Amino acid sequence: MSISDGLITDSGGSISFGDENLSTTGTFSGTATLATGSTVGNLTLADGSITDSGGNISFDNENLSTSGTLASGAQTITGNVTASDTVSAEQLTSTDDLTVADQASIDGTLTLATGSITDSDGAIDFGNENLSTSGTLASGAQIVTGNVTASDTVSAEQLTSTDDLTVADQASIDGTLTLATGSITDSDGAIDFDNENLSTSGTLASGAQTVTGNVTASATVSAEQLTSTDDLTVGDDLSLASDAAVLSLGEDGDVTLTHVPDVGILLGDTRQMQFRDNALKISSTIDGQLDIDADTEVEITANTVDLNGALDVSGDVTVGASLQTATIDYTDGDLAITISDGGAVTTSGDLTVGGTISGGNI
Repeated sequence: MSISDGLITDSGGSISFGDENLSTTGTFSGTATLATGSTVGNLTLADGSITDSGGNISFDNENLSTSGTLASGAQTITGNVTASDTVSAEQLTSTDDLTVADQASIDGTLTLATGSITDSDGAIDFGNENLSTSGTLASGAQIVTGNVTASDTVSAEQLTSTDDLTVADQASIDGTLTLATGSITDSDGAIDFDNENLSTSGTLASGAQTVTGNVTASATVSAEQLTSTDDLTVGDDLSLASDAAVLSLGEDGDVTLTHVPDVGILLGDTRQMQFRDNALKISSTIDGQLDIDADTEVEITANTVDLNGALDVSGDVTVGASLQTATIDYTDGDLAITISDGGAVTTSGDLTVGGTISGGNI
């Protein structure tokens, strides 16, 4: 049946063509109920919606285009969805690439079985939502204002966090870690930078530090305990900023220098301060005694050397100029001789003179 013009109407409001095909180059208006397997060329809806009593609608691999809102329950897409407005779905599943021309708003969870999220402008913004992946989160520059949780790897050319950054396992940085403010903390209390160098223009502060590489700071390195397994180089001042601070030397810390508040430093027990070799040293072998040892000579250069106490000399005394003293006394236990002020000589034994004795009174 062909109608060149006009309409087919039914007073009851319902027309059934059974299982026959309908073909028209015009407009079909009203509500159409199509049997299973019906084929439609270009379907244009001026208003209304497409519904199915079974709850499932399949467009096979045809493209869908709308200037309005594409809304449904669960959507499974094998082709392309192009909309100038909104695509709304309780669940959207794509078996191929999904391209969003403007913004993608997800009030729930975005799950990628494989592939990646890309943006033609080179920037992707997830707002303040959390990201979670059991695979690798890789990108160019990442700016994080919320949380990033990954059971595998987070990889970025540059990772910037405007808040705290928490790493559940290990953080591997093949480049530079820059902190504008804040600190690096670890819930277990230990942080390992392996053999990488650390450089800061601020303060490097921690509890116990063990250094195997180099620490370079233009300001302060602060630690409750600093341990270096190699050479430790300090470019400027080294400050042990606590009273009674101890500088331990040796593998087992057997030699120590201890700060004595407001006084000086203490070299413990019988330890020695050596010069050149072990034959030149200052030490205290017993309590109350200071030992100065030299294998050749101890030289003291000064205008005046003031000795307060008895002078016990086990060798010869050689004086380059005059020897001035209140009295000169000699004793060997039995005999004694004294030269007193004014020149009087007193002896307890015989006086033997090998030369000439002259004077006013003899």
